[in-house]
Order: sequence, then C-alpha cells, then structure tokens
Amino acid sequence: MMFLSRCSQCGASQGPDRLELDVAGPGTRHHILLNSNEAPVESEVAVIRAELTTSDARLVFLDNEIARLRGQLEQLQEQRTSVWSYRAQNCSILSGLRRIPPEILGYIFSWTLPAIGELLPATESRLTKSPWVLSHVSCYWRAVALSDASLWSLVTVTYDDPRPHDPLSMVETQVGRAQTLKVHFYGCETFDHQPQVEMFLYLARYAPQWEELSVGLTPHLVPLLGILRDRVPLLRRFYVQWQSDSGSTVIPLECFQNAPSLLEARVFSDFRYIPVPFPAHQLTQYQLDFPWETHATILKEAVNLIEARIFVDFQNTEDWRNSRAVLDLTCLRRLFISHPEILEFLRVPVLEEITIDFDEGAGPEILRDLQLVVSRSSCILRRLCLWGFDLWTTTEILRQFPSIVEFPIIATTHSGGELAETLMKRLTVHTDSGSEVMAPQLRCLSFACEYEAFTNHPIYMDMVASRWRTGGLKTSELLVDSGPLPDADVRKSIAVLCEEGLDLVFLEGKDAESAIAGWTFHATWN
Repeated sequence: MMFLSRCSQCGASQGPDRLELDVAGPGTRHHILLNSNEAPVESEVAVIRAELTTSDARLVFLDNEIARLRGQLEQLQEQRTSVWSYRAQNCSILSGLRRIPPEILGYIFSWTLPAIGELLPATESRLTKSPWVLSHVSCYWRAVALSDASLWSLVTVTYDDPRPHDPLSMVETQVGRAQTLKVHFYGCETFDHQPQVEMFLYLARYAPQWEELSVGLTPHLVPLLGILRDRVPLLRRFYVQWQSDSGSTVIPLECFQNAPSLLEARVFSDFRYIPVPFPAHQLTQYQLDFPWETHATILKEAVNLIEARIFVDFQNTEDWRNSRAVLDLTCLRRLFISHPEILEFLRVPVLEEITIDFDEGAGPEILRDLQLVVSRSSCILRRLCLWGFDLWTTTEILRQFPSIVEFPIIATTHSGGELAETLMKRLTVHTDSGSEVMAPQLRCLSFACEYEAFTNHPIYMDMVASRWRTGGLKTSELLVDSGPLPDADVRKSIAVLCEEGLDLVFLEGKDAESAIAGWTFHATWN
C-alpha cells in the first residue's frame, strides 16, 4: 500500500517518486530478466506479478494527478482568456480610433463605400455594407455616419434579381439622411411593375436633389420620366438604357432638356433608337448609340465636349457616309468611334486619345481616316486603342504615327489570343540581333483578351522585360477573361521588374472587364 499526503499550499498529492524495486538492481535475477528474453521460473513469476501490482497503483495515482492538473490548466486558460479580453477592452479605451476627429473619420468612412458593381444585383442585405454597417459599431461612429450626408447619397434599386428587394422604408431612411442623391434604378419587365412604379415615384419626389441618374427602362417606367422635366436643377450626369425588345413605340424622353447643371449624357439601347433631348452645348462627356444624323446634330452644338463615345447605330441607310460637313470639336481630347469613317467628319485640334472599334478588313480604311483627321486637325495623338486588330494595321499605325506612346490592344475574337502572341513576339526587342526596334517610343503597351483564356505568360513577359530594359516601357497591363495564373518563374520575373520600377498589372474576370470599359470610354460610376 502507498501512503499519500497532500500539499497544504497547492493541493497536490505527495507519494513515492519512483517504484522501490530492490530485486531490479544490477546483477539481480530481476534485472537479468528485464534485459533478456529468458523465461522466468515459477518462483520468479510471483515477484513479477507483485511488481505489476505496484506499477498499476502508481499509474492510477499518476492518472489522477494528470486529470486534476488538466482541470486546473483548463481553469487557468479560461481565466487567462478572460483577463486578456478585459485587457483588450481597456486598451481599446486608449485607442487612437476613439479620438479621431469626426471630419477625418468621415473621410475614412467615404473610402469604405461599395462600388456600383458590388451593389448590383443586390446579392445580400445592404445592412451588411457601408454606410449602414458603420452605424452599428458604436455611438460615436453612428453619430459621425449619420451626420455625413454624402455617405448616404448613392441610392441603388434593382429588380432584375429574384431575391427580396430593399423595402421602401429602407430607401426612405436613406433618402432622409442624404442631401443630394445619386440614383441608380433598374427596372425589370418580368417582375411585378407596381412596386417598381411606386418606388420610382417616391424617388422622383426628391428629383430636385438628384445629381446623377442611371435608369434601366421598362414600358411602365417610360411615362414616369416626364415628371422629371424642369425638376432636376442639380443633375450633372444621366445614363438611360433600354435592353428590351418589346415592340412598343418609344416616345422621346423629354425630361432633361432644361437641366441647367447637366455635363454628361449617356444613352444605350440594344434594339431601338431612344430620342433623348438635352442641352448639348453644356456637355463635357457624351456616350450615345444614335444614327449618325442625330450625332451630327448634337455635335454641332456640343462645343465643350472633352470626351465622346460616338456609336453609330440604328442607321437605315449608308447615306451618312457621303456627308461632307466637317464638325469642329475644339475641346475634344478623348474619343471612341464605332466606325473609322466618323473621322472624316471631324476636326479635333486637341485630340490626344482615341479608341477605334476594329472590324475585320477595315485596316486600310482606319489608316486613311487617321491620316486625314491628324492632318486636318494638326493634333498630336498620344494614345490609341484598337478594339480588335490585325497585324498589318497595327504595325502600320505604329510606324506612321510615332507620337503614339500609349498603345492598348483588345483581342475581341476567340482566336485573338494567338494573334496577340504573334504581335508580342514582333514587339519584343532583340538587342543582340541588331534588328530594328518596332515602335521604340512606346511608354505604355497593354493587351486584353475578351473571350479567350490567355496562357502564354512567358511570351508576354519576354516582350515587357525587353522593352523595359531598353529604357522605353514604363507601364503595361495584361487583362484576360480567364486562364491559369502565371507560374513560379513568371511570378519571379514580375517581382523583379516591379522592384526595378516597372508599373505592371495583371487583371482577370470582372476586374479585367472594368479596365477594358475604361479603355473604351464606357460609363463608369462611383
């Protein structure tokens, strides 16, 4: 029997520190049996069984001590967690976040606002996003969030998703917290039109506060736009889109023609021309899908245009190409055209950037019209983007227009990736061969593939590295719809070039789409 005592300080049991086995000493029979494979004789079996009994008792004692100490350890760990939490709470009292002036905190809050793409469609409750979530952190944060009206200006309502929509009461709360409004309202023909009409009519009550309007039309919403006429004094930009193939006749949207603050007009439709009168002489930005005659009429008045996206559509005849009237756009710096012939009708003395929608076989026409507009306007093109391309046209443009230092190219076909690779090889600098460098003036050289996975990163990196090391290239972007990530060697090369100072960007999916939209002067909204 083992006699145990317990420590008066910690409660630990005190017992024998080791088994007292005199027979197991060196030279004893027990020691020999422990260190050999000999079988014990009958008289030794009883001794071994006694040792087993002693060992079992010791194991029971140790198991009990382990269980007791484990329980104490768990209690201590729980206490430590509690103390650590309490300490963290006390540290938070001293945190500088509690002493940030409200104007600085409000500025920080402004950077947390989601982009339009994150809100449309509404995949989750707005309560989980800024600015709503900011008002549930602390009393101070709530006070700052509610006092900054600019945080609540962006109102987005969409009905193109089957999930539950934000209730009218939530929109009412947001409108009540804002001073000016940026309204994005997208109707849906397959959804019950009554709640859409009610929501739009509610927002229209606050039309004098609107600074922006982006609206996706349905037949039930079109008649409602008339109530905006003469009621949008602050409206700076609008975007109207109608993607319905409904056969109903479209009436002119006469709601913006007296908007005194309007600077930007954008209209898009897949199936029909939407007449939208507006004060063209005020505009600085313009993105319209119209027949050329309508474009020409507007452009005659739009003397303040800085950026234009001219897309000729819904044209019943080809007669527009025979026009000889030249339009003077003396402020225009950035231009997108859907047809190269448009350049025949323009004089643009300060034009710097142009994007051309490239149709197969249109290369000679593009070169001719570029030469014409540059000669007529005496402009210096700095950036040219081809939305679609072929090798001959691309090579000739770079040869004939040495002022072009930024050259983004978009492959628009499923075989465009292979074409891009061939062009990259031509643009790669081979210093050891003594061959002529193609377009040595380029400072920005970028590629995008819209409909195909891009996989040949080494070819792209060879081109980029060669042009960087010869002292020309400063910036490059690669935008792809999908595809594998660069391998380890390519990633290492990227890191080296970036450390050396090259501005190098890889984007795919939605991020790439957004960047391509910027290249082609599509509407972007905050």
